[in-house]
Amino acid sequence: LIAARYIRLNLRDSFAQTVRQILYSRIREGGESQLMREIRNLAIAPGKAPNLDSIITFNFDDVLEQSLGNIDVDVPFHVVTDVEIKTKPGFLPIYHVHGYLPREEALSGDTKLILSEDDYHARYSDIYNWSNIVQINKFRENSCLFIGLSFSDPNLRRLLDIAQKQRGDDEVQHFLVRRRYSV
Repeated sequence: LIAARYIRLNLRDSFAQTVRQILYSRIREGGESQLMREIRNLAIAPGKAPNLDSIITFNFDDVLEQSLGNIDVDVPFHVVTDVEIKTKPGFLPIYHVHGYLPREEALSGDTKLILSEDDYHARYSDIYNWSNIVQINKFRENSCLFIGLSFSDPNLRRLLDIAQKQRGDDEVQHFLVRRRYSV
C-alpha cells in the first residue's frame, strides 16, 4: 500500500497505464483458469436473465469479461465502474469497485484505481461513495459468495458490519471460498 503511494506520486498521469501494462504482461491471452471457468458457469443462466444478481470484483482486469465474451452462450453483462454508469435490465452488472483497466479500451485521464494507502483512506472516509453504497446494499440484501479474499481489508469488514447491522436478524448468509491455511 505504501509502495503504491510512492509509485503513483512518481508516475502521476501515467500511473494507470503503467499498472495496466504490468497487469496484462502477467496474464496469458486466451488462457483460462479452472476458477475462472467456475465463476463463468455461475453467471450462465437459462433464458435471458442473468443467474446472479451481480458480481463485485476488486480486480482491475477484464479477465472475467473476456471469459464471458469468449463462450458460445450469450451472457449479457454490463461493466459498472462509477456512479454515472447505470445498470441495464436483463444484464449481469459487474461492479469494479477498486477501478477498471480494460486490456484494449482507451483509458480516460481520470481513471481511478484503489491501490495505495491514501486511496483506501479516501474511500474509507467517503461513506457515500458509489462503491461503498453498492457493496452495503448487496451485502445487506443478498447471500454473497466471496472467492479468494483474505478479508484483510478493514473497509470491506466495515461495510459487511454496516450491512449486518442494517439487516438486523434476517438470515442472509455469506460464504467464503479460498485456499486452506497451511497448518
